[in-house]
Amino acid sequence: MAVVIKTLTVTVATAGTRVSLGNVDKALKVYLSAPAANTGLIFVGDVTVAAANGLQLVKALPPIEISAPSSEFIDLSTIYVDAATNGDKVTVTYLQKV
Repeated sequence: MAVVIKTLTVTVATAGTRVSLGNVDKALKVYLSAPAANTGLIFVGDVTVAAANGLQLVKALPPIEISAPSSEFIDLSTIYVDAATNGDKVTVTYLQKV
């Protein structure tokens, strides 16, 4: 099994509007961080996440890690982010089976 490390940036253009992390379905681990340039909080969760609920991602703190159970994968399209401030971003680094 070959594994590659990939990084992408997700921008929440409008606060209060959740955004999917993308169409990646074979991630083994995912690391989420908020860039220092953000001005507000980022919220991480499922399709119900909003700018007032979910796991809070605070800028300048270490990234949070999401790991897949043994022999399973993470589908990034099922993970959503929202922001308290327009234009804030999330850096997504993931290990993907290729």
